[in-house]
Amino acid sequence: MWRRLQSAVMPEAVRSLLERLREDETQAASVRERLLELEPEAVVPPLRSVLQGGDAKWKAVVLSRVVAEMPEDMVLELGPDLLFLALNPSVADQDEGVDELAEELLNRMFHQ
Repeated sequence: MWRRLQSAVMPEAVRSLLERLREDETQAASVRERLLELEPEAVVPPLRSVLQGGDAKWKAVVLSRVVAEMPEDMVLELGPDLLFLALNPSVADQDEGVDELAEELLNRMFHQ
């Protein structure tokens, strides 16, 4: 029962942390630390939601300040999303450097 309740509550808590980051990117270190305390299955879906969304600035902040500092196994979970952003960026994504950040993360994953 606790596991089901936790899995329902955690994504919402993660979304709340990401929203805090969206409003004030100076909180990146605090948000990142809190996210790393959680299970990957609670963190990855909300991150994926941001990366698949339309806010290029938020994507750039999440990639550069959160995903870039995450353990490789968690970044690997986002691999398909990173590949899509690197190969199919919107104009706004290009303006914010999202495509370059995604490509850099992919390169780091596969060229260590």
